[in-house]
Amino acid sequence: MHNPQKLHQFQKYVSWLTAILRKEYEPQGITIQTIAPMMVATKMSKVKRTSFFTPDGAKFAKSALNTVGNSADTTGYISHQIQLELMSLIPAFIRDKILTNMSVGTRAAALRKKEREAKAQ
Repeated sequence: MHNPQKLHQFQKYVSWLTAILRKEYEPQGITIQTIAPMMVATKMSKVKRTSFFTPDGAKFAKSALNTVGNSADTTGYISHQIQLELMSLIPAFIRDKILTNMSVGTRAAALRKKEREAKAQ
């Protein structure tokens, strides 16, 4: 099951590690940036439909590359940044509950699909 607390801790660790590396290598002209995107339509994510909030891989990559050197931490895509900023306004305990419910629902749908496919074979 999705654990928002562990995910948050991991994200904090990655941000912390990136910040240390950034400070260490900045004097040598090396740019180190944290990019934490939201949903991107790719084969790996199995998301096929694109939208304002879900770009395809090429659009996301182009946008993310345009952020290099502009921000230490970014989502890499403007609509993802809007989502992040809006989500930060919601208290953590409510946000965690919403994300957990979404993850449980997504997992349940994936298991139902897997079961249907197994029956079809």
